[in-house]
Amino acid sequence: MNSTTNHFLQVRAVDEVRRAKDVIAVGDRLTNFYVGDAALETWIRRKQLLINSDAQTLLMLRERNGFRHLYFVSTDLNDLADKLSALIAQSKGIISTDLIGDCSEVSTAFNRAGFERYVTLTRMFKLKSIEKATVAEDDWFAAPNETNAVEEIIYENMDPLCEQIPDSEDIQVAVEHQQVLAARHGSELAAILYFDRHGVTATLRFWAGRKKFRGLGYGKTVYDRYIALNADARRLILWVRDDNVKVKQIYLSDGMSLDSLHDEVWLWKGMV
Repeated sequence: MNSTTNHFLQVRAVDEVRRAKDVIAVGDRLTNFYVGDAALETWIRRKQLLINSDAQTLLMLRERNGFRHLYFVSTDLNDLADKLSALIAQSKGIISTDLIGDCSEVSTAFNRAGFERYVTLTRMFKLKSIEKATVAEDDWFAAPNETNAVEEIIYENMDPLCEQIPDSEDIQVAVEHQQVLAARHGSELAAILYFDRHGVTATLRFWAGRKKFRGLGYGKTVYDRYIALNADARRLILWVRDDNVKVKQIYLSDGMSLDSLHDEVWLWKGMV
């Protein structure tokens, strides 16, 4: 694929991504591409993934609802900046990207190309003793017929440009696998907590409530259930926006600590 014209092609198989990465010389790579094959296969099946690559730089765009998310692998900072400049020169819509860890070097390429720093997220963690987990009641979890309401609450509170909101299909799967805790005001969902569990690590992904029910304790209810359900976890982790001071303080008061790992979200806001 010729990257000089920034011509992106639809990805049809994971092997296309693997081959594009293998072409790039082994060595120090600038990258934010830490995506497993399972996620790639899902995005390919949904026809969301576009790719453009040569021997120095690989760019991938994932089509989202109203914007595109950019992944990159490159061995040359100047070449990356040039490819990014060519990309935005022909792009009208919003493009977002995550720069994770020590990104001071690679952020210069995005700045040169015209991207702007949007927000920074910091990982938080808590190491704890393993205890006996509470056995949850079925009504602790969102029901399949509440999937749309779960998605509405997430979008009501979260910014899709920086908080990686899952596709509707993924939210449905999470609900079916009892990964979404729920508290109700009568028959209406008032608050939800969406989490993942891998081994002894529990990851809080989204914690949010209907704005009209704030202050009534529903958010605390689902958070307490999350902690009780994952009492047998050794490690709790989450990401929090640096500008969300109130929520960060809640986590700190619950024994969470700020990690040294940061995620800078940069945006190209498109041509007006």
